Amino acid sequence: MKKNLIKSPIARQILSLSLPLALSSALHPLFSFVECTLAVHLLTAGTLSQTAQYGIYAGAAASLLSLPLVLATSVCTALLPRMATDYSNARAEESFTLTLAVLLPFCLYYLAFADELSAFLYASLPQAERRILSQLLRIGTVATVLTALSNTAIANLVALKKNARCALFMLIGLSVRLFALLLLLKPCGVYALPVAEILGTAVSATLNFIYLHKLSGYVFKPSCGAAVAFSAAVCLLLMQAVRLLHLSTFFSLASSATVFFTLYGICFLLPFLKKQKSTDR
Repeated sequence: MKKNLIKSPIARQILSLSLPLALSSALHPLFSFVECTLAVHLLTAGTLSQTAQYGIYAGAAASLLSLPLVLATSVCTALLPRMATDYSNARAEESFTLTLAVLLPFCLYYLAFADELSAFLYASLPQAERRILSQLLRIGTVATVLTALSNTAIANLVALKKNARCALFMLIGLSVRLFALLLLLKPCGVYALPVAEILGTAVSATLNFIYLHKLSGYVFKPSCGAAVAFSAAVCLLLMQAVRLLHLSTFFSLASSATVFFTLYGICFLLPFLKKQKSTDR
């Protein structure tokens, strides 16, 4: 009875879909444990202990960077059922454009106001540690963008029922990340952590995009270049204005965030959503 159940087509289909997902879910916690162990043992203790250096990255920088990543990943999850039932290159482009539309404003804001965010949210930290946090936050935004794009590519491949390839590419990316950590932790210190993440995620994202192009012919060209240019220009103008006016940290963050995200929503996000709604009709 058990052998017949395992050999049945339905059971094989379930296993082919569930096993790669289970493996993917297990890889990240396992890698986080290995990364933590390596960081604590290989980081060079200077003015800060190894544990303190890793804590700034994993506890402070990673928690801030997780917000835009969670929002962007939620977009992928919401689009997955529609892509699975009616997949097309237009659906793929929509998924990547929406991901970047949600993600990039936060990342650009982090790049422009990393110092102010660090000073406001972690005022109890010494200035030297806040400086490290600001630099980690700026470097980490690149890794966040690559991770979000890789996650969106994975969602497209899952819609095409290519779960096993997703797990394989993730394993390759994490292996590259681990190798980069071993090479860079000693010479680069705590900054090796986001740099290794960038390298590993870039590899897995590239593999996902190449395989997606091979399957569907899709070429990555999300239509949000104007939004990126607009967001960058507004961020730079707000940053200069805030620093020239010498406002308090809280007021500078609150006012700049309100102006920036309101303008972004009015000028790009709302017109884009209206366009998508009319296209669906």
